[in-house]
Amino acid sequence: MGTKLSVFCDKVIEAGWLAAVIVEPLFFNVYSSRVFEPDKLTTLRSIATVMVVAWIIKTVESGWEDRPEGQTENGENRKREETTAPAASGFFKTPMVLPTLFIVAV
Repeated sequence: MGTKLSVFCDKVIEAGWLAAVIVEPLFFNVYSSRVFEPDKLTTLRSIATVMVVAWIIKTVESGWEDRPEGQTENGENRKREETTAPAASGFFKTPMVLPTLFIVAV
C-alpha cells in the first residue's frame, strides 16, 4: 500500500486516461473545417501532461520512501547482495522506460 500522495497520483493517472477516452471523441467544434482541429489536440496534450506530471511525482515520491535496509516495498526481506544495487538500476529495468526516454530525446 502506498502513501496518500501515491494513491492520489494513481487516481489522477486513471482519471486522465478515462477522460481522454471519453472527452476526445465527444469534443467537436462545429465551426471548424478540419476533422482533427487544434482544440482537440490541445485537450489531449493537456490531459497527457497532467498524467505525466502525476506519474513523475509518484515515481519520485516512491523512491524517497523510508524503509528498513534490505526490505522491499511489500515488506519482504531481500537478499543482502540486492540491497547494494542503486535504485536507478531498477528504474531502467522497467520495460518501456528506455524507449520512452529515446522518444522524448528525439
